[in-house]
Amino acid sequence: MIEQGKTKEELFDELLEMQHRIDELEAALATFRRREGAGQEAETTTKAMIEAFDGFIYVCSPNYDVEFMNERFIQRTGHDPTGEKCYQAIHDVKEVCPWCVNERVQNGETVRWEVQSPKDNRWYYVVNTPVRHRDGATYKMAVIQDVTERKQAEEVLRKARDKLEAKVQARTSELESSVQRLEIEISVRKETETALRESEQRFRAVFENNHVVMFIADPETGRIEDASPGACAFYGYDMKELKRKELSEINMLSPEQLHRRMQEAKSQQHRYFDFQHCLASGEVRDVEVCAGPISIDGRTLLFSVITDVTDRKRAEQALKESEEQYRAVFDNAGIGINVTDRDMKLIQANPALLKMLGYTDEELRRRALTDIIHPDDRATTLHNLDALMRGLIGPYRIEKRYRKKDGSFIWGDLSVSPIRDGEGKFGAAVGVIADISERKRTEEALRKSEQRYRNLFDESRDGVWWTARDGLLVEANQAFLDLFGLTREESRNWNLIEGYRDPADRVRFQNMIERNGSVADYELKHKKKDGTEIDCLLTATLRLDEEGKVVGYQGIIRDITERTRLEQQLLQSQKMEAIGTLAGGIAHDFNNLLTVILGYSELIVSEKNEGDRDYEDLKKVIHAGRSAADMVQQILAFSRKTETKFWPINLNKQVPQLRKMLSRLIPRTIEVQIDLDSDLPTVNADPAQIDQILMNLAVNARDAMPNGGRLRIETKAVVLDEEYCNTHIEASKGLHALLTVSDTGTGIDKAASDRIFEPFYTTKKPGQGTGLGLAMVYGIVKGHGGHITVHSEAGRGAAFKIYLPAHQVEGELDVAASAAFSAFGIGTILLADDEELVRSLGERILRKNGYKILTACNGREALQIYQQNKDEISLVILDLIMPVMDGKQCLDEILKVNPQAKVLIASGYSPDGATKDILEGRAKGLVKKPYDIRQIVQSVREALDSH
Repeated sequence: MIEQGKTKEELFDELLEMQHRIDELEAALATFRRREGAGQEAETTTKAMIEAFDGFIYVCSPNYDVEFMNERFIQRTGHDPTGEKCYQAIHDVKEVCPWCVNERVQNGETVRWEVQSPKDNRWYYVVNTPVRHRDGATYKMAVIQDVTERKQAEEVLRKARDKLEAKVQARTSELESSVQRLEIEISVRKETETALRESEQRFRAVFENNHVVMFIADPETGRIEDASPGACAFYGYDMKELKRKELSEINMLSPEQLHRRMQEAKSQQHRYFDFQHCLASGEVRDVEVCAGPISIDGRTLLFSVITDVTDRKRAEQALKESEEQYRAVFDNAGIGINVTDRDMKLIQANPALLKMLGYTDEELRRRALTDIIHPDDRATTLHNLDALMRGLIGPYRIEKRYRKKDGSFIWGDLSVSPIRDGEGKFGAAVGVIADISERKRTEEALRKSEQRYRNLFDESRDGVWWTARDGLLVEANQAFLDLFGLTREESRNWNLIEGYRDPADRVRFQNMIERNGSVADYELKHKKKDGTEIDCLLTATLRLDEEGKVVGYQGIIRDITERTRLEQQLLQSQKMEAIGTLAGGIAHDFNNLLTVILGYSELIVSEKNEGDRDYEDLKKVIHAGRSAADMVQQILAFSRKTETKFWPINLNKQVPQLRKMLSRLIPRTIEVQIDLDSDLPTVNADPAQIDQILMNLAVNARDAMPNGGRLRIETKAVVLDEEYCNTHIEASKGLHALLTVSDTGTGIDKAASDRIFEPFYTTKKPGQGTGLGLAMVYGIVKGHGGHITVHSEAGRGAAFKIYLPAHQVEGELDVAASAAFSAFGIGTILLADDEELVRSLGERILRKNGYKILTACNGREALQIYQQNKDEISLVILDLIMPVMDGKQCLDEILKVNPQAKVLIASGYSPDGATKDILEGRAKGLVKKPYDIRQIVQSVREALDSH
C-alpha cells in the first residue's frame, strides 16, 4: 500500500519495485497462456484483474472480430460489441483504422501508442499484446486508457496529478487483497506518471517557444522565475536579464499596490489587471495582465499572460478627445447647429442658434421644426426631410426663412446631413444654419441699382461685373459672359473666385481693394468655364450700402491675352538680340585667339616637310583650329555679324541644286519630297547662306527620323497681312517667299520649342550636336529681313517655316574671279591691331612675304604713323574693333589725309553692317579672322594691284 505524503524519490523506488513484480506477473501470464486447458482458478484470477481495470480491455481475432470486451466498456456505452469489427465498435468508422498495428501484433510484438478517436475526438493510451488462442491463431488483446486530460497544459497537469493521487489512494486497499490487482494498478500509475511528464514537457515546450508574452513569478517575492521568448522580445531583455528582474522593476505601481494585486491573483483562478509596464528602452506601455495561480514542484506561483493594449488605450483617449472637441465645436460655433429627430422635433440646439432665433434651450426643445420655418418654406422642408429619411436624397443645402421668437424672419443658409445607425437606418438629421440676412439685403440693394448701370453693362466692350464680398457673381454684362464662356443662367451661381488660376491672387486683390478702396490695372490670370487660361487687366472699386458698409466689389475686366503674347514675343526677340550681341562679342575675342593659334601653326608647318617630326601633330592642331573657326562662324551667323553677299535669287532654282547633296546626307529610308510654287517671287539673299539653312534643317530632320520617314521641302508665295503681323511681332507686311522644311520625326515639345533657336541649346544626347545649327539658321533668316517659326508636337514631327520678303528687281548671280598675285611683295604696310599676338602674327606673315611692316596698337596711333609716313606706306590694314579709335573712324581720318589711300579692314564679324558700308567705295577689301596665310597674302596683293 502506498502511503500518502511520500516524497517523489520514495514513490519512484516503490514504483520500481512494483515494475519488477509486473514483469514477473507478465511472465506468469505468458506461462498460463502457453498451457492449454489451464485451470479454472487461473482463468478466474485473470478475469477478476481484467474486470477491475479502470479502462477498456478487449480481445479481437486476426479478422478484427471482437471476441471479448470487459464490463467497463459495456457499462459506459450500454452496448456489447462482441462479434462486431473492432474499428466499428471502438471508433465508429467503416474501414480499418489507418493507425492499426494488427500486423505488428501478429508478428508477436507488443505495441504501445496513443491515438485520438474520430468517434469522440478524445485521446487514448493503448497497449496491444499478442495472445495465443486455443485454435492456434494469434489474437490481439488491447488495453485502452483515456488520457485526454493529459493533453491540457497547466490545468490538465494539475487535474492529472489530483486524479493520480486519487487513483493511487483508491488502488491501495485493492493491492492488500490482490497482488495481481496491485500490479495492474502500479502499471496504470506508472503509465499515468509517464503521460503526466510528457504533458508537462509539452507544456514547457509550448511555454519556451511561444511568442505570446508570458512569465511565471513568485507572488511573495515578486521575482520573475521564468519567461517566454515573447516576453524577452516585448520587454527588450534577454532571458538571463529578465529572470534577474522583479515585477516591481517593470511595473509602474508602488511595491505595496503590486503585492496586494499579486495576492488577489494568487487567491483566484483567473484575474485581469490593467498595468503600465516599463520596457528596457525606457518606453512605458499600457498592458492587460491575465494572472492566476499555478502549482510547480509543490509551490504556488503566478502564471501571467500579458497583452499590449497601448494602441487601444490611445484610440480610446483619442475618441474621448474627439467627443470633447465635437462638444466644444457644437457649443462654441459661430453658426447655428441643431439636431432633429424623425418626428421633426428639435433634440439639440447650440447657443449660436438660440441667440440667432431668440429662444432659450427649453423653449426651443418644446417646438417642432415647422414652428420656426416660414409658412412658404414648410412644404419644401417636409418634403426634403422625408426624402432624406427614406434615403432618396443625400445631404443637401438650401436657403430658407426662419421665424424668430419676436415674430420677425431671418434668412438662413441651411446644410442638412442624416445620422444613420450601423444598419443604415435613419435616426436623426443635423442642420447647420448660417444667418445670410445681411447678404440677402445686400443682394436686394444691388438689384435696386441695376437699372442705373444697365446701359453701361450692355454697351461696354469690356467685361463689367459686381460681386458680393464672398465672390458670388451678382451681375455681369454680356461682354463678361462672353469672356468667360458663361450663359446668363450659369452666371447666377458662378463665383468669381472659381475663375482665379492662383487663389493667392484673390487674397491679394481683396486685401488691396479693402485697404485702398480701389484697384487699378491689376494683372492676373483667370480661367474660363472650359478651363482655358486668359490674361486679364482688372480695375475695381468697393461697393457700399446706404450705411457705408462694404457689400461687394464692382469693376471692369479686360482680356489682354493677345497683348501679353505679343509682349512675350517682343521679350523673346530682345533676348535673342541680346544673346546675339553677347555671342558676337565673344566670337570677336575668340577669333583673335584662333588667329594666333592658326597663324603660328601654319607658319611652323610652312617651314617643315611632311616627314619632319611634329608635322602631323601640327596639321591636327590646324584642323582643330579651323573646326573651332567654323563654330565661330556659326555663332556669328546667329548674331548676324558675318559678311553677307545679297543677290536677287529664286528659291525654286536654289532648292533643286541641293537635291544631289541631300542624297548623300539623307538615307534611303527617308523619302525626300520637293514641292515648288511656280509663282514664287524673287528674294534678295545670299545663296550660300540659303544653302546652309536647307542643309542644317535637312540634317536635323534626318536625326529626328532614325527609323525612316518623309522629308518635305516646299516653296509658296504668301502675303502677310496686318492681322498676321499683329500676332507675329517679327513679321513684316507684304509679299513673301515661304520656304517650309517639314518631317515626320520625333517632334519637339513645347518647352524645347521656346528655346530651340538659342545658341548651344540642343535636345540631342551629349556628343551628338553643338546646339549651333538652328541658332545659325535663325541668325541668317533675321539677317535677310525675314522671320522663322516652328510648329511641332512630341511624336508628331516638326515644320520650320521661313518667310523671306520679296525682291522686286530681277538680277543674276555674278561672282568675280580671283585675281592672280605674286608670291612676294614689295612695299610698306601699316598694320593696326589692339591684340599684340595677332599684330605680331600679321607682321611675321607679311614680312615673310617680302613686305616692310609698321605696327600700331589702336586707330589713333595708326593715324599718327600714317600722317608721318604717308608717302612711304603702300597699304594700311585696320582691325575693325580697337580701343581709343576703331577701324572705321581711323579709315575716315586716313582718307581725309589721302583720299587715294589703300586700306584693308580686318575683322571676324561686322557689327551693325559696318563692314558693308566700309567696303562700298572706301576700303579695298576685307581680311577675315582668323587669318589664313594664303587669304591674307592674296587680299594684300589684290589691294596693292587695285587702282
